[in-house]
Amino acid sequence: MANRFPLSLDGTAIKELPSGDNLDLTGSGISISGGQGADGQVLTSTGSVVAWENAGGGGAWTRISTTNVTSAVATVEITISGSYDYYVLRYSGWNAGTSNGYPTFGMTTVGGSYSETIKYLRNGYGGDTSGASNQHSSTGDTYASVWPVARSNSTNGSGFGELHISNVAGQPTIHGKAHIIDDDQSLDLGMTNFVIGFDSPSSNGKIGKVRVRADGGSNTQAGKFVLYGIATS
Repeated sequence: MANRFPLSLDGTAIKELPSGDNLDLTGSGISISGGQGADGQVLTSTGSVVAWENAGGGGAWTRISTTNVTSAVATVEITISGSYDYYVLRYSGWNAGTSNGYPTFGMTTVGGSYSETIKYLRNGYGGDTSGASNQHSSTGDTYASVWPVARSNSTNGSGFGELHISNVAGQPTIHGKAHIIDDDQSLDLGMTNFVIGFDSPSSNGKIGKVRVRADGGSNTQAGKFVLYGIATS
């Protein structure tokens, strides 16, 4: 009976498990084709064989972290952990608690200090397109942040958006959409599309952390930030 797991052994006879009993393989596990698979893999069948495969295949999202802000903070910092090439950071309920608050985003390399030169492009916001197609570069202040939503209105928890993070070595980039619902509805929905990149990324450079802060000298009062890793195989 080497390398086999009988369901129930009564003397020399192998029997089915009695109703209500459990199959306990503690310390042994299940081996398929000589292996027990990798973390996160599942058993699948082709109709002729059973094998270990990645759950969901390419494109599966895995939640990496959730940050809930419930009291005032100067910045919200998200660490880009894991070995994914692509991530998505979603935020909602963002609140600057001021009439001159809007979200700005910054990023730094792995082990960096937010002092890298950042280039970014934003396009359009609210009912006003005076900021469309403005291109800027930041030489790196404390946050090396960008200015994606130029709308002076109180968000009161109505800020939301999504950042798509490409963390391929040498090509670290963030493509994002930031939204603010104008409180008095005079400007309807404020929205900005933007792209952030390092001015001179190294050949193995990656994004280590992303920061979110409220411009205009205010603090982030509330918000939920969820980071996902996206599988490609």
